Formats: sequence, structure tokens, C-alpha cells
Amino acid sequence: MREFCFDDGCARLDSPHSAVRFALAFGSCLSKGDRVILSCSGRKDAELYVSLISQALFGIGINIFVLSHGEEFLSAFCANTLSARCYIHVYSGACVRVCASGKNGEQLSDRLLSEVTRRFKSEDFRNVDAGKLGETKNADEITNLYKELIKQGMTSFDGLTVSVKTSSSFVAELFDEIIRDKNDVYGDKTVFSFSLDCKKLSAYSSSSGYVYHETLMMLALKYLLDRGARIKIPERFSYIKDRLPDGVTVIDENERQEISFENRFLTDSFLLMTLVIRCLCEGKKSLGEAVSEIPPVFFTERYVYTGVGADKRLDRMIASGFLDIKGRRTLENGRTRAKLSKEGRGIMLYADSHSFEAASAICDEIERYIGRINLDKEE
Repeated sequence: MREFCFDDGCARLDSPHSAVRFALAFGSCLSKGDRVILSCSGRKDAELYVSLISQALFGIGINIFVLSHGEEFLSAFCANTLSARCYIHVYSGACVRVCASGKNGEQLSDRLLSEVTRRFKSEDFRNVDAGKLGETKNADEITNLYKELIKQGMTSFDGLTVSVKTSSSFVAELFDEIIRDKNDVYGDKTVFSFSLDCKKLSAYSSSSGYVYHETLMMLALKYLLDRGARIKIPERFSYIKDRLPDGVTVIDENERQEISFENRFLTDSFLLMTLVIRCLCEGKKSLGEAVSEIPPVFFTERYVYTGVGADKRLDRMIASGFLDIKGRRTLENGRTRAKLSKEGRGIMLYADSHSFEAASAICDEIERYIGRINLDKEE
């Protein structure tokens, strides 16, 4: 089994046994009686892992609401609707991966994530008396509420024909039920593509070429702001705020808040698609015309292998002032954020700028700096 690490809220599960250990570790970090949404997507074996996780959480006093069909964005919506502590989503593709987030899609606290990792490795699990077990309930009815909310504002697409590419049967079903029959068969053809885990969205039309996730988020943000919405975005999306008018508030990653349905497009790729469609239909614009009206933003990430001492190199960059205390560096043409990789033998770089070339150049600068650090020499 590869080393387990849950510090960013996601981990690979190598066996059914590891799923049980994860559930016991995670549940031991929650309070007895907490509500947790549990869901899965991908291959059929994900259902086995959900069953094992559900039984383990039940055994240590956690109340579970199970979604038998859906993607992670539906789990986040369900968690907020039922006032759950958080959600756990199992995705089975090339491997089985488990992800957990707070009820509004925000990242769980670093303290909790680190404690899950510690308990998993040490098998320090909580014991619960037989009379204090949890409860297990089905939450599939929430799907109908989600569909009804998505349908609001979705009218016939005058001048637009939309199609979708996805490996998710759930996303395909939503598309068929909510969007397909609204198409204008003679309209401008736009194709939306979902990533394998349905967290990312891209689009293509002859007028725009390929348009990536971050640009679509910018388009949706502008659409909502133009209609008087007040948007709250997590700190990790703060690069968007600098390129938009007033109306956007940046909040701390761990700040608890009630997020309106419109705000959910930041973590809900299907809702993001519907907002982009509404933007194009109401403005009677092609995707290319709409994109030309927003400031460009491109996002890239890079893994820099360092071997032993990756954490010390990151600390050295912060201590020298090259990065701020949160591992960020802001330049005239963009910004970057550096964090220790999950296995601890490298540094992940995340950069955004007005072009892919500029974002890559920012990563190049950080990588060169990392290569110049001499851990044998005190600075």
C-alpha cells in the first residue's frame, strides 16, 4: 500500500481494507451524531467502497445520508441542504480515490485533515458503545430538488445548440432532462466537456476555439455580477477578484458560511455550464463574443521533484521572503502559490496569468529558485 496522506482532502484507497481504515480514521475526527453525506461515481466497484465506509462510520456513531447516484457537486449540494458536517465522495476510475469537503464545498480544516492521516497510520480509532451507533438514511430525493433549482431560468435556447461530452451517466441524464430539448437546432453549436471526475469544465465552438474552466468561471461571474449578485469566493480563487468589478468578497478557506445557490458554480461544474448557457442566450452572443468581453485568465500547475528536504526548501523560500507566509508570490504579470506535494518529495506550483506562456514563465522562475537552494548552507 502506498503511503496514505489526506492533507489536501483527497487520498487513494488501495484496497477495501484501506477504505474501512479511512472511514474509522475520518469518523474518529468528527463528533458523535455528526451528519455525513456519502456518495460515489465512476466504476461499479465504487459502490463496494461506499458500503464499507458507511458501515464503518455507522459503527462509530456517525449519521450517514447515502446518495446512490451522483457526482461530487451533488454531494456538496446535499450536504448543505441537510446541514451535514461534510461529505465524502468515492470516485473509481484508474484507481479508487476518496475526497471529503465541508458542506459548502470548502476545504476542511488543516488540523482535521492532518488528524485523519495520523489516525489512519496509527489506527487510533474511537470506540462507541453498541447503544450509540449512528443512523443510515437514503438521500436520493435531494436529486429532484437539485434538478428543480437548476431548471430555474433555463428557457429555450434561441440561437444556440448545446451538446455535452462526459463519461458520467449522471451528468448525461441531467443534460437530457434539463437541456437537450431546449436546443435551437439551427443555432450556434457549442460543446461542453466535463473532466473524468466532473470537477472541471471546458467548452468549444467555432467562434471561440477551446475555452477552459477558469475562463468559463470568469464568464459566469461577470454574468452574475451584471445582475446584481454578491459573490463570495474562497481564497484559492482570489485571482479572479482582481480582474472583475466590485461585488466579489474573498473569504478565508475555512470560514463557515451559507452559500447561495448561485455561488455554487465555483465548485459545481454542471451549474457553471447552465450559467454560461444563460449568459449566451440572454445576451444573444456566441461563446467567442462573450469571452472577448472578459479579462483573460489562464491557470497552470507544475510538480517540481526535489527528493528529501522538500519541506525545508519550501520553508527556506518563505523565510527569505521569496514567498509570503502562505507560500504565495505576486508578480506584475500574475501570481503563484507553492505547497508541499502529498508524498513530501516535491513542491506543487499553481500559477495564473493573462496567458499560458506567462503562467508557465512564473513557474519557471520558482523552479529555478528551488534549484538554487543549498540546504547544506545556512542563509
